[in-house]
Amino acid sequence: MNGKVDRERGSRVLAAIGVVTLMACGVLVWQVTPESTSRASLVLKKRPMQLLDGVYMLGSLSPSVAYVIDSSEGLILVDSGLEADCTALLQQIKYLQLDPSRIKKVLLTHAHGDHVLGAMYLSRLTKAKVYGGKRDLDVLQIGGPREAMFSTYDMPDVQPHPTTIDVSLSGGETIELGDTRIEVIATPGHTPGSLCFLLERDDQRILFTGDTISTITGDLGTYGTYLPSRFRSNAADYLASLKTLRNIAPPDILLPGHPQIGLAQSATPVTMSPGGMMPEEEGIPAEVTEDQWRAMLDTGIKEMELLVERFTADGRDFLDGKPIQLLDDLFYLGDFTSSAVYVLKDRDRLIVFDPPAGAGFLEFLEKRLGLLKQPLDRVDAVVLTSCDPEHSGGLPRLIQKYDPVVFASQQGLTQLRQQLPRNTKFKAAETSGDGSEWPFRAIAVTGRGVAPVAYTFQRNDKRVLISGRFPAKLDSRGQVREFLRDLGGPEGDAAAYLDSLDILEPLQPDIWLPTSPVNGQNANLYDDGWRDVIERNRKAIRESDRR
Repeated sequence: MNGKVDRERGSRVLAAIGVVTLMACGVLVWQVTPESTSRASLVLKKRPMQLLDGVYMLGSLSPSVAYVIDSSEGLILVDSGLEADCTALLQQIKYLQLDPSRIKKVLLTHAHGDHVLGAMYLSRLTKAKVYGGKRDLDVLQIGGPREAMFSTYDMPDVQPHPTTIDVSLSGGETIELGDTRIEVIATPGHTPGSLCFLLERDDQRILFTGDTISTITGDLGTYGTYLPSRFRSNAADYLASLKTLRNIAPPDILLPGHPQIGLAQSATPVTMSPGGMMPEEEGIPAEVTEDQWRAMLDTGIKEMELLVERFTADGRDFLDGKPIQLLDDLFYLGDFTSSAVYVLKDRDRLIVFDPPAGAGFLEFLEKRLGLLKQPLDRVDAVVLTSCDPEHSGGLPRLIQKYDPVVFASQQGLTQLRQQLPRNTKFKAAETSGDGSEWPFRAIAVTGRGVAPVAYTFQRNDKRVLISGRFPAKLDSRGQVREFLRDLGGPEGDAAAYLDSLDILEPLQPDIWLPTSPVNGQNANLYDDGWRDVIERNRKAIRESDRR
């Protein structure tokens, strides 16, 4: 397109729009020529674009997208983005030559921040009614808690807020506006109130799936089903929802919440050239065949069936602060001063791992064991994975009251003898193992913390590993930063830590019990879960070395 003609057309458009429209929209519109509405495309890209007659995608939002449906009586928005003031969303609507004041309805697919946080601003700006899933109302109405709004994603600079739902939906309803009818399909699982919206237009079935099917490539939003219930995903619900979708007529066009996943991610927001056109980039076709649709759902159904089966067989052994029995005579008592506390019973002996510092630990120990119907009348051994205070600070009171044997690495015993009473009964962890009267075997590790050591033992035909801070579970940028800080500190050694990973990797534990569980992680490890944890540690160190 000729740049001079574009600029002249752009000037005429801006002159016609005028200052009044700018104020009404409450945003600065992009001062460029709007993309011609004749250039509709079903190849989804990271840009605002027309998909079909009257159907648009606001594809430059991040991390999710939103959609606009143009009816004879106004606009319907599917999801509302992350920004509370809708700046980017309104700019993209204007770019598509649509009038934000015509927004009449905002349909929310589920209660995650990147899909709902713009809804209240739009409601106030345009008087649009906001629709949302009935089973998500509790979270929407209070705007939290954060893990319910953002799951495990690290968004410290985004503040959630309450969202008022004008019309709650349970599935089976029909939403009408002018010549447009939208069917509501309840698809709980990603969140309890997750919804899909089905639009039929020009003899095509268009399905807006939110994060129930979060990408066009078939990646589902199942990650939350592997997390504790406070993150609000549920594998059994997800399984039922995928079967529901499997039983309806397949859509012709699939419009998910995150179609750009899998595309090359730009370090800066997508912007337009001086001629008024967005830069070209690869896209993903939104049209799906029946075979693609069935295969996508069948893969998800198989995944959720396996997860439900595992939860049934092994229990939902989440290390999320609530005391649970993991295996016969093996207990997770919850977290005390941010450190997990584990107890093992062996014959008539009670063994406590890593008693953390802090007033009230003995009372915590007694109360939590009581909740599991386990009396606390003796402590026979205390086993340390490190001599850091966070692992050993509770020792003095335990020794004073119960006089247990204290296991620590040979290196750590020197330090402990200077800190604890002279009559304390010490044992070098290295002496445990085959032929020992104690049920665990010590594994020497180095590179993080004071005199670290890991322990492994068998219970119910499962290999258990209690390993302190080896390896780290790195699920966020913040966790990676903290991990690298430790390795760069006085008690850290990246090369030695990598050697320890080589020692730990072949163990392939069935149950892994770290000092600091991340996001209430499941104690059970499946498939390549252990190797993935190890490799993330290696990758973090490698990438740090390159900087």
